[in-house]
Amino acid sequence: MESATIAFDVEILALETPEAPAPYRVTIEERNAGIDVSVVDDKHDRVYSRRVEAASSDDEVALEATAHVVVYALEALGRGEIIGSPRARPPPLAAVEQAPPIADRRSPARQPVSPPRLRFSFGTRASVTGYASNAPAILGVGAIAGVRLPSGPSAFEIAASLEQRVPAVLRTPSLASRFQLHAARIFVRRDLAVTPSVDLGAAFGVGLDRIGVTTVPRRGSSDPTIVSQDLVGIAAVAFGLRATIASHLRVQGDIGIELPWKDVEYIVQRSSENVTILAPWPLRPWMSVALVAEL
Repeated sequence: MESATIAFDVEILALETPEAPAPYRVTIEERNAGIDVSVVDDKHDRVYSRRVEAASSDDEVALEATAHVVVYALEALGRGEIIGSPRARPPPLAAVEQAPPIADRRSPARQPVSPPRLRFSFGTRASVTGYASNAPAILGVGAIAGVRLPSGPSAFEIAASLEQRVPAVLRTPSLASRFQLHAARIFVRRDLAVTPSVDLGAAFGVGLDRIGVTTVPRRGSSDPTIVSQDLVGIAAVAFGLRATIASHLRVQGDIGIELPWKDVEYIVQRSSENVTILAPWPLRPWMSVALVAEL
């Protein structure tokens, strides 16, 4: 049996009802030694399907049975009956997966950043300075105070120190001289954090040395006592380390070089002889250590 398909639309007008005629689609298809009949009721979204077995394409019994199927279905529909089964629907398309909403790419509102706070410090300081060939190490003790402005991993500081140095007593066969030194310094320093508790930094400073000299004759001499005062300007550079050892407490060490603004030699004239008591070096190495509290 060759395959063949007949499809046509039918409208049934029911005289007893004022409703508009309903369209129905009838499909007759020869397939696989049989006739498939389907009547589609679009109004109720249903399909009435039947299969009639046929020995051949001109099997009169099968054709008559097919006609009866169509007539029965249309008559039933004309009477308003609901026949057949719900029309198969294709499975719903998979819901398109919605992309997650794009995150708001605007920068989050920045929290107000409090400005760096000045920190004040004070402490005690000890130093040793190479001064001259006959006074190679002069010790000093004093106080230090400063104001510090942190800025990220670095910090700027202005610090001032005042020291009294251990007197240097120098003797010759005919006299003895006592040198009393006081040193004032102001440094501008920048530090850079290398660990959370350790900073390295460099500093430049200026200062003033007050040098009091008292020269007395040795026993048996009639020469008078000589007293003098000198003020000498100083420029200095330094490199150092700071380490926090407790909350608001740190220790710091520095090494540096001092350069006096003028060369001064201490010479005493005795009879016809000039005696050089002290000739300070033009470059003076120094080092210091301090214990500082910071507020």
